[in-house]
Amino acid sequence: MNAQETLVILAREAGRAGDRWSRWTSSDVVQDAINAAEVYPDTDAIEAAFCEGRRELRAATWRVCWTTAPADYDTNDVEPLETSADTWHGKTLRKVAIDPEGYVYQTSRYGSGLHPVWDEDPRVEEARIQARVAAERIDREAREAKRAAGLVWLQTATEDELEDFDTFEARGVRYDDVRAEKKRRAACAADKARADEWARCLAAIPEGATLIDAGKPGKRGIYGWLPGRDPHVYYSVRIVRGWPDEADHANVMGEGDDNAGSASLVADYLTSGRLRVAAPGEVPPRAVVARIGHDRVKEIRRVEVEGRVVWVGRPLFAGEAIVLDEHGHLVRAKKVVAAALGVQP
Repeated sequence: MNAQETLVILAREAGRAGDRWSRWTSSDVVQDAINAAEVYPDTDAIEAAFCEGRRELRAATWRVCWTTAPADYDTNDVEPLETSADTWHGKTLRKVAIDPEGYVYQTSRYGSGLHPVWDEDPRVEEARIQARVAAERIDREAREAKRAAGLVWLQTATEDELEDFDTFEARGVRYDDVRAEKKRRAACAADKARADEWARCLAAIPEGATLIDAGKPGKRGIYGWLPGRDPHVYYSVRIVRGWPDEADHANVMGEGDDNAGSASLVADYLTSGRLRVAAPGEVPPRAVVARIGHDRVKEIRRVEVEGRVVWVGRPLFAGEAIVLDEHGHLVRAKKVVAAALGVQP
């Protein structure tokens, strides 16, 4: 093996070892080999072997990265590998190899010019992200379409299907959708029940009618006396609406703001018979009943005397009966009073 071949081998090994060219060429081994050579060595071939070893070292240990920094930012610890032909977001990308010992300094140097560094080609990473975003969008649109169809199905689903997780989950419907549907159905059922109850009350309570409560006598129970209920007459009742049209929030009011109770309660009373609708002319005028007393309404008599109508009754605890006109005023004409009191019931 001649001196040229020896120097080529040594140069490649020096490059792989990471020696610097100037230091290696000044070493005693190289100088002794040059002095011992009969012909001056081919320095270009030796330098090419050194660079080849250097490339092998870089391929094995140097960190390859991408940056937008121009070549002016490179130091001796950087070897340019590739420069993009096209710009990426208006910037030119370069692929470089950086000596690990100077990697922190070099990347900081790039960063001082606001140039980032990537371990991977950012175009590849961006394409991968765009593909993932597109796939996620397609998946999201498919799930949204499935859920939209599931929400339509949910409106006609049976109660058993609403309770079966596998059934509604297979249609893309979530628990909160099922809860919302149950709440909607409950609200619709409540609205229907409220409307039905309101319609029942309107049908049961005639507007402007007079309602009679016959009362209920008290009685003695096993635990003592049970009070009864005094008779009462509600004249020209009307329904005072609440908001919304809910029977429990509407009052049935008679003349003089005489409250018979809620619309729902009065409808129940009419159905059960506790209240009944008075026939025309069945009860005396309201002023007469108010003067004599609701508890005496059955004893009030209508009498026609001298071409006029009067009312005869005896208030509770009164010593004798009184004669009233339709406005509840005492009749002063003695002849009319005597004739009215003389009429036998």
